[in-house]
Amino acid sequence: SQKRDDKRYESEKELTQSDKISDRMKLAKSEETHKEILYYLAENDENENVRKAVAKNLMTPVQASEVIAKDKSIDVRLALLKRLCHLLPDLQADEYAHLYAHAVQALSVLALDEVLKVRKALASALKDKAYCPPKIATQLAKDVEREVSEPILKYCVAIPDMDLIDILKHAKHEWVARAIAQREQIKEPVSRGVVDRSDFPKAGEDLLNNKSAEINSETYDYIIEKAKSNAIVANI
Repeated sequence: SQKRDDKRYESEKELTQSDKISDRMKLAKSEETHKEILYYLAENDENENVRKAVAKNLMTPVQASEVIAKDKSIDVRLALLKRLCHLLPDLQADEYAHLYAHAVQALSVLALDEVLKVRKALASALKDKAYCPPKIATQLAKDVEREVSEPILKYCVAIPDMDLIDILKHAKHEWVARAIAQREQIKEPVSRGVVDRSDFPKAGEDLLNNKSAEINSETYDYIIEKAKSNAIVANI
């Protein structure tokens, strides 16, 4: 951890109040800047580029992420998103558990961002990463915008099965069920959840065509019964 250099700390403190953006920018970009000063700039500097530089700075404390995640500038939030997604694998080590919690909290805020571009960037960054926090994966998977949720539903291995089943139960659109039916690994309870949606026949077909989907004999029989009854209904 960083040792405080009192003399330098005082001069940095003075520079945070400088009228010259270049002075504050130098602080924001430097990895030598004291963490408390970076935190202060993240929270208080009125210049978007200064705050963006702080969001990118590798030495900015992860604890500041929750403040930065609510920044009024989209670019600042996107800069934070990139940095946090990059940091996540390292933060999973036990000694960083407290920092990991701050990162996940900030990503939770970004996963619910009102701007589609931010949620889309997050989904794109995490869709194929096994280290995506399950909470974030589920938040993105439930997003109302197809371009956010579909790639997560289809590719993200971090969504818990019980959440996939819950999403299937409440899905209003067949593309949701189809994305789940095309996943690379599908456990039996999720397969059953797809089949249970008789209003989504194409998803059922996707499931049957998915070589890696676990489908037990009971579910197979259930599919055949449904196909028969649908055929009977079609012939009436």
